[in-house]
Amino acid sequence: MGKNKVAYFYDSEFQECYFGQNHPMKPHRLAMTHHLVLGYGLHNQMDVFRPRKAYPCELAQFHSEDYVEFLSRITPENVGRYTNQLRMHNINEDCPVFCKIYVGASIEISVKLNHGQCDIAINWLEDCIMPLPLSPSAPSLPPSPCYPHRFCQLYAGAFIKGAVKLNHGLCDIAINWAGKLHRATATFSLRAPPPPSLLPSPCYPHRFCQLYAGAFIKGAVKLNHGLFCQLYAGASIEGAVKLNHGLCDIAINWAGGLHHAKKSEASGFCYVNDLVLGILELLKYHARVLYVDIDVHHGDGVEEAFYMTDRVMTSSTAPLTVLFPSAICKHYAVNVPLKDGTTDETFHALFKPIMRKIMEMFQPGAIVMQCGADSLAHDRLGCFNMSLKGHGDAIRFMKEYGIPMLVTGGGGYTKHNVVRCWAYETSILTDTPVPEL
Repeated sequence: MGKNKVAYFYDSEFQECYFGQNHPMKPHRLAMTHHLVLGYGLHNQMDVFRPRKAYPCELAQFHSEDYVEFLSRITPENVGRYTNQLRMHNINEDCPVFCKIYVGASIEISVKLNHGQCDIAINWLEDCIMPLPLSPSAPSLPPSPCYPHRFCQLYAGAFIKGAVKLNHGLCDIAINWAGKLHRATATFSLRAPPPPSLLPSPCYPHRFCQLYAGAFIKGAVKLNHGLFCQLYAGASIEGAVKLNHGLCDIAINWAGGLHHAKKSEASGFCYVNDLVLGILELLKYHARVLYVDIDVHHGDGVEEAFYMTDRVMTSSTAPLTVLFPSAICKHYAVNVPLKDGTTDETFHALFKPIMRKIMEMFQPGAIVMQCGADSLAHDRLGCFNMSLKGHGDAIRFMKEYGIPMLVTGGGGYTKHNVVRCWAYETSILTDTPVPEL
């Protein structure tokens, strides 16, 4: 069998998200992983893509509209107004409000900007981002920030060898023009030459919108770095799309794997369940999808999402101390409880025969694998004793079936271990030997 074609998703904006000083979730680990991937030259064996932000309508394929709307509105500045909703949606110290949870409207901050009460305001209003009925097949162009004193109506348009295709969702590059500023939101291979400079062009009347004043002050510094939830969800969705269309055999999104998020609430550091969204995308082309979770914590959000279907089988390994809910669809949820201190040998003595039987009986058309690194030894929040090799062997075992795979990250709270683990597993997925990590 030939070498697998691998698509890899990463955006430098992942590292800009910050849960708080004492919070164990550190998105900066993604930048560290990416730098190690580059250092070993693994990017030369993959097509590297910058993920797009997931649209609200895509998040609402699983999450409730009220919850998606709540995420779009909540900010550290207005959190006091949403006391009841915070409890309803389980926003707490585990899942705190931080400024880059979601791209949302913040008119109040813009008012402060206009009155000189702050230097930078973030204000990407939801209605401006999606002025048309929400449709993933014909996405609207998100507005670019502009100078406050140059507030004006802008025709959102750009020609890249026929921007008509962009308006109809037939190409992957969108350019937003605001005066002399531009920002490219692109999905392209980093190995290819960068896109050429583009000239603005009038766009169709239905693309006309008002761009509300953002803040580009002190040298037009770029603001609002692209929001964590939408980016990691968009990467998993795009990975699934590429798998569906045969554009890759394996899609990697180390930023994803946030398996605890529920339909209407955050849970366990997870706000949006990108795994469920990726599986839903895969189900458009595949009769059955297998979800494999090797995180030290139970993949409860994914299992709960697919309780009532026989098209998705979920498999999760977790400590005995985790209380597993009884599966309503009992033949399609497999939970493997393990003892604290589980080693490579113990793990694989169960994992491999169980997976063989699942593959034999279920015969999935695609696999989604959550590779949380908190099952490694010495993790801050984990209790297993697995090595890098043992963790990677689980991925190698599933990869050998030759079925389209979406591979994501997940937990992992000792940063240097997480970075080494995911870089090593990238080498496994690309069939590229690397020196000892």
